[in-house]
Amino acid sequence: MGVHSSAVQIGNAIEEKRIFDALLDARNENLIRLVQDCGGGGFSSAIGEIGEELGVSINLENAPLKYQGLAPWEIWMSESQERMIVVLQRKNLGKFKEICKKYNVEFAVLGQFDGSKKLNVSFGSEVVGNLDMKFLHQGLPKRVMKANKPSNVIPADAGIQRAISSQASLLNESRSELDPRLRGDDRVEQPKSEKEWVKVLEKVLAHGNVCSKEPIVRLYDHSVQGTNDLQPFSGINLDGPNDSPVLRPFLDKKYGVIISHGLNPVLNSIDPYWGSIWAATEALSNFVSVGGDYKEACLINNYVWPFPDEQSLWSLDRSVDAVVDFMKVFKIPIISGKDSLSSTYRGKDGVVIKIPPVLCISVLGKIPDTGKTVTTDFKQVGSTIVLVGKMSESLGGSTYFDVRPTYVGDPSLIAQDDITMVPKVDLKILSKTFDAIHKGIQTGKILSSHDISEGGIIGAIFEMCVGGDCGVEIELNTSDGGRLKRSGSHDSSHVLKESNEVKRPDQFLFNETAGCFIVEVENKSVAEQFFKSVPYKILGKTKEGNKMEIYGNEEKLFVADVNDLKKVWQEPMRRMFP
Repeated sequence: MGVHSSAVQIGNAIEEKRIFDALLDARNENLIRLVQDCGGGGFSSAIGEIGEELGVSINLENAPLKYQGLAPWEIWMSESQERMIVVLQRKNLGKFKEICKKYNVEFAVLGQFDGSKKLNVSFGSEVVGNLDMKFLHQGLPKRVMKANKPSNVIPADAGIQRAISSQASLLNESRSELDPRLRGDDRVEQPKSEKEWVKVLEKVLAHGNVCSKEPIVRLYDHSVQGTNDLQPFSGINLDGPNDSPVLRPFLDKKYGVIISHGLNPVLNSIDPYWGSIWAATEALSNFVSVGGDYKEACLINNYVWPFPDEQSLWSLDRSVDAVVDFMKVFKIPIISGKDSLSSTYRGKDGVVIKIPPVLCISVLGKIPDTGKTVTTDFKQVGSTIVLVGKMSESLGGSTYFDVRPTYVGDPSLIAQDDITMVPKVDLKILSKTFDAIHKGIQTGKILSSHDISEGGIIGAIFEMCVGGDCGVEIELNTSDGGRLKRSGSHDSSHVLKESNEVKRPDQFLFNETAGCFIVEVENKSVAEQFFKSVPYKILGKTKEGNKMEIYGNEEKLFVADVNDLKKVWQEPMRRMFP
């Protein structure tokens, strides 16, 4: 019988749910001493790990099988899904068996801890394995791996398809080492007409990394048991995407839990260090944007990487450095994680396909009162729209660069370094930004909040318009003044010059610096009160109707209809998931 090399186990979600319910019941009865899932390596890794200190005796003849006729080694190594190894006292076996029967879950006694400090495995009366635990865990010589920085550095505006085909970094690279296409004066030209502005915005919103994922998300019922206090979508028509779900596991309690995520394989492919910082910042920003306090958060990291050859190992090392630095700055622990460092396909005729390096950071944290959260949708007409957070001027790896051509020789266009470098998050000021957002939400002064990610500032504002079913008037000034003048005596011009000055409208609108937020407040005085210690910029106001009116120094850049943009934004996934 032949087995295809790419075949994987088929999951059984219903069986998995029954197992979870049984384990929760057993936990509530205080029956479980330890539980370990059977992942890679099956019994061999799960039992081999938990038996390291004491030693175990296992009889594989007792193991329930999906397929009869398996050899002992196949049973021992099988990675069949929906299986857990549970450790409990012998006196509790009866109660545990009753719980398993209640949920129709198979249950078998495989063995026991025997104090031998050995791994003793048998099949009936036949001994099939007898290894010293110390040898098993420490006897293998340590592997020495070599990492080398790749020489084929790719430019950050090369487009997503090219970026994900090569793991490379621009960190500390000189111009002479850049791709020849970017030596000299390669530039990106901004839209010249209102029609071109709208066309570029439509391309960005229809991009796979930006477009609405509602058809996919709606495949899952988020309302089961009614514990989801903040669902994936909100707003007038329940189609404005939120940054994080908020769960309230006990309906008679106020507290809940926020779960958020962040990843960017494109930035990781260009610069694994700053791409990983971006992913961690994005995950924590999503957490803060709905009302979470970053000091109550913990992290989970998941690495999905190509096979660790010298170049892939170098990018992995840089990514790990980034996560460690992020933890140190925010004093947030990583409590769990997973890695899959074998995501390289080797086919016939020497074909090798590597996935892009993916770091997914998840954030989990408790919130004292789920009532003190906000959604992304604009809440009222005439409120003030504020950009909060320190922006990087770099657009490397952005969606905008993926849909725009480059031109050569015009020094008036976007600067070289802003093309070739990915956005770098200023971690020193980020904690202050998080604190300001959290305080504004908890006091009820922030009416809506949305963090900036793929699609940039204009993408975030558009999604807030979708949820609020309203329009906006945005003024991009290179200095104070313009159509939307500041009021009051507070002068924040020093803040604008430091980080959020508008040099080029497209460079500003499509900026994807993580750790920045678009927030809605009642008026400018609220912004001055809560954001005076961090970079911020008054952008404009919400208005009736469905028009996004964007101005630069009092001159109209473009006016776009939110409903028309919404169709473009929703169409890609609706076509795939009708």
